[in-house]
Amino acid sequence: MEGLCNIEAFLLHILDRTSWIITIDDFFTTPTGVDMLDVTAIRLMAIGEGIKK
Repeated sequence: MEGLCNIEAFLLHILDRTSWIITIDDFFTTPTGVDMLDVTAIRLMAIGEGIKK
Protein backbone atom coordinates (compact mmCIF):
# COMPACT_ATOMS: atom_id res chain seq x y z
CA MET A 1 0.00 0.00 0.00
CA GLU A 2 2.91 2.34 0.69
CA GLY A 3 3.92 2.15 -2.97
CA LEU A 4 0.50 3.34 -4.09
CA CYS A 5 0.64 6.23 -1.64
CA ASN A 6 4.03 7.25 -3.06
CA ILE A 7 2.65 7.12 -6.60
CA GLU A 8 -0.31 9.24 -5.55
CA ALA A 9 2.00 11.75 -3.85
CA PHE A 10 4.16 12.00 -6.98
CA LEU A 11 1.09 12.55 -9.19
CA LEU A 12 -0.31 15.21 -6.88
CA HIS A 13 3.09 16.92 -6.84
CA ILE A 14 3.20 16.94 -10.64
CA LEU A 15 -0.32 18.37 -10.85
CA ASP A 16 0.43 21.03 -8.26
CA ARG A 17 3.73 22.14 -9.80
CA THR A 18 2.46 22.22 -13.38
CA SER A 19 -0.95 23.81 -12.78
CA TRP A 20 0.25 26.98 -14.52
CA ILE A 21 1.04 25.10 -17.75
CA ILE A 22 -1.58 26.01 -20.36
CA THR A 23 0.04 24.72 -23.56
CA ILE A 24 2.96 22.43 -24.29
CA ASP A 25 4.93 25.54 -25.31
CA ASP A 26 4.89 26.69 -21.67
CA PHE A 27 7.41 23.92 -20.96
CA PHE A 28 9.84 25.33 -23.53
CA THR A 29 9.55 29.12 -23.45
CA THR A 30 11.10 29.82 -20.04
CA PRO A 31 13.87 28.30 -17.94
CA THR A 32 11.26 27.55 -15.26
CA GLY A 33 9.17 25.68 -17.81
CA VAL A 34 12.16 23.60 -18.89
CA ASP A 35 12.92 22.81 -15.24
CA MET A 36 9.31 21.74 -14.69
CA LEU A 37 9.50 19.47 -17.73
CA ASP A 38 12.63 17.85 -16.27
CA VAL A 39 11.04 17.41 -12.84
CA THR A 40 7.86 16.02 -14.37
CA ALA A 41 9.79 13.52 -16.49
CA ILE A 42 11.81 12.35 -13.50
CA ARG A 43 8.68 11.93 -11.37
CA LEU A 44 6.95 9.99 -14.14
CA MET A 45 9.97 7.69 -14.41
CA ALA A 46 9.83 7.13 -10.65
CA ILE A 47 6.14 6.30 -10.93
CA GLY A 48 6.92 3.81 -13.69
CA GLU A 49 9.59 2.17 -11.53
CA GLY A 50 7.15 2.02 -8.62
CA ILE A 51 4.54 0.33 -10.77
CA LYS A 52 7.07 -2.27 -11.95
CA LYS A 53 7.80 -3.19 -8.32
